Amino acid sequence: SERKPPSQTEMPEGGQSSSSSAEPPRGTPQRDRPSRARERPLVESLEIEAARCDDEARRRSPLISCCGGQRTVVVLLVMSLCAAVSSAIRLIGSALRPARAKSLDSRVAQRLNDLWGIHDFLLIGDEAKMLKGERLKGEAQAAILQVARHLPALHPSADCRRRFAEIAGCRNGEVADIVDDRQLRLMADASWSCLPGAFAQSDFFGTVADRTEEEPNPQVRDTTQLAECAGSPWPRMCSYWVAFHAMAARADYLLDDEAKVRWLRSLSLAIRSGVTWCSGCTRHFELLMEPLLPSPVGQDLQPFCS
Repeated sequence: SERKPPSQTEMPEGGQSSSSSAEPPRGTPQRDRPSRARERPLVESLEIEAARCDDEARRRSPLISCCGGQRTVVVLLVMSLCAAVSSAIRLIGSALRPARAKSLDSRVAQRLNDLWGIHDFLLIGDEAKMLKGERLKGEAQAAILQVARHLPALHPSADCRRRFAEIAGCRNGEVADIVDDRQLRLMADASWSCLPGAFAQSDFFGTVADRTEEEPNPQVRDTTQLAECAGSPWPRMCSYWVAFHAMAARADYLLDDEAKVRWLRSLSLAIRSGVTWCSGCTRHFELLMEPLLPSPVGQDLQPFCS
């Protein structure tokens, strides 16, 4: 019997279907050939297209890359709002700046006015009336001149430093080479007039110029011009300690270690001379600063208190 050609439904040798692997005839038109895009599901094609568009958007805009395309408008609106708020704050700050500056200047002026006691400190220390014996008085007077030498560098007020430098004949902000008794008294007067309060003798109740042991503690008539010392029961002592601490802070910043010790020793000797007008205070300070002082005053300190 004759062999019939295998039909399309029959499996060839090897177990593979010829319909799945056969290529279309070369003469088949292009439009009739099967397409891979047509073979993909519609949803998959849309996802691929969306991913391609998203990649392109990220490439063009870093903002979209970070925040996502759908949230870009919200992010831009928030950024615009922040910029507007920042501009408003700057405008308000500019409007308030003069008032704040005036308030700050007032507080600074009050704190500088607290330094009025330097005037009495220089004059009382130079006289050293509370000490007995020429040796101790000589030490105290030499020490107060050393403190005065440092005023062009260590006084907290820039106006006062400039005025002291003019009197001492040195550059502003530097320690003077030497200060004599005449220059010391000029510095004492300038230590009032250079402050924001521009103080004079008439601005005080009791001063070192006419000081006696029976007089009340000197103080500024208008205490509203002061800051920390406005309500002090011992206003001159308060002024002393404010001035000492403020100058010590500048000394710690400006002077080398040896110069700091020399300045502190001179200041301690000047305080021990009786500038506090209180023998108990003087003896307590002497105990505190004993390592810097050459010898205790002992009985050479006049008994006094005010």
